[in-house]
Amino acid sequence: MDIAGKVEVSRSPSFEEQHRAERKEDSAHQGKNYVVSLITLVSIIIYAFLTFLMYCATKDSADAAKSAADSTRQALIASNRAWIEITLAPPWGDLTRDQAREKLEFISLPLQFKNIGRTPAKQFCIVSTIEIVGKNEVPSLAYNVGTITNTTTPIIYPDRSDTVDVTAKKSDNITTEPTLPPLKKEFELGTKYIILHARGNYSDKFGPHWFRFCKWVSLSKVENSYYDKNCSDYNDAGDGDGESCPVTK
Repeated sequence: MDIAGKVEVSRSPSFEEQHRAERKEDSAHQGKNYVVSLITLVSIIIYAFLTFLMYCATKDSADAAKSAADSTRQALIASNRAWIEITLAPPWGDLTRDQAREKLEFISLPLQFKNIGRTPAKQFCIVSTIEIVGKNEVPSLAYNVGTITNTTTPIIYPDRSDTVDVTAKKSDNITTEPTLPPLKKEFELGTKYIILHARGNYSDKFGPHWFRFCKWVSLSKVENSYYDKNCSDYNDAGDGDGESCPVTK
């Protein structure tokens, strides 16, 4: 200690050593806190990731169970609901072209609708019409008042059928059948053919259903090619109300 005019105090070696130890301890403590925080963060991330995987697995299982239940329900409905089959009524469906041409006294074809399902079809309605189409023409597949036949039936039991005669008509204003003799020659040559199409709806205990039907009839003596793609594609069926039936305007 210097007493000449200033006081100088120096730390003892033991105090310096203690201070260094405390600083080292603080640094070690901070390092431990950092490691603990890092471990905690990683644990949270891993937990969140595992939780997400569990959620995905649970959701996939739930979706699979729902899909299986829906498939089972749809299969149950499909095997027990009413199904309407539309065909040309016998004997038309079995005739050769020559036989059909001879039998065709005027342009009218019998359309048969049969319930091939296991449940009664109720409030059945079908609208049908015939188009005379040129070889290279595309059928309109339209339903115009005056050229159509509306048919309704309160109920069709399983394995029961009914028939309606669908007659070709000239236009909306002229509802008589076309003159057959001039057309018969065109049918023979294959320059014209017949399109019979229909649509309708019905209901059963599973809900409403709709259907569409189209069939082209050739009476040509020789093989011909016709534009029938849109007629073939028109055939369909589904669930729901469908288009209006009967057609009144």
